[in-house]
Amino acid sequence: MPHLEMFGWFKLSFVMPYIFTAFTLALLGGIDSLLTSVVADNFTKTRHKPNKELIGQGIGNSVVAVFGGFRGAGAKIRAVININGGGSRPGYQG
Repeated sequence: MPHLEMFGWFKLSFVMPYIFTAFTLALLGGIDSLLTSVVADNFTKTRHKPNKELIGQGIGNSVVAVFGGFRGAGAKIRAVININGGGSRPGYQG
C-alpha cells in the first residue's frame, strides 16, 4: 500500500535540513550507476545512454520511496555476474 499520508502534513521547513544530504546521496548514486554502466559497456563492447540511465534511476527511486521501499543504485558485481552468465540486453532472445 502506498504511504500517501506523508503528503498531507508536508511543510518545506520540515525537510530543509535534509535537502543537502538528499542531493549528495542522489549525486553519489548517480555516479555509481554511471560507473556500473561503463563497466558493463567494457564487457559487452556497447555504449549506454547516460541520460536515460539517470532519468530511469530517478523515477524508479522516487516511486519506490512512496511505497516505503529502499532506493538503490547500480551494482558493478551483479552486472558482471549477469554478463558472464550470458545476459546481454533486455528482451534479447538470441
